[in-house]
Amino acid sequence: MRYAVRFGLLSARSILEGTDYGALWRSELLPQIRTGLVNRFLFNTLGAHGRRTAVARLPTNDAGLVLRRFYAPSVGSRLLFSVAKALYRRPCAIRVAITLTATACGARAVPK
Repeated sequence: MRYAVRFGLLSARSILEGTDYGALWRSELLPQIRTGLVNRFLFNTLGAHGRRTAVARLPTNDAGLVLRRFYAPSVGSRLLFSVAKALYRRPCAIRVAITLTATACGARAVPK
């Protein structure tokens, strides 16, 4: 939902300023969308244990600060993007821990 609003704002800005909409969203939103894909890939790869460990390490006073850093584009996320993109394009060719992906590929859910 947040991205829908941001895309709408960029569309309005493009119309008002007479700038290229494609260039605007690529420069302002594409890095964050790619970082989101990398984060999803990492969480899917780490599984439930990795997610529990990550949540347990969040500070109790200001988790937002840590999460903003985690979701900000970085060199690491740019490097991991090509790996995540390649693996998400071929979800049936690799073993993943996501039941939905396994089911969508026609595989049975892996028992716990």
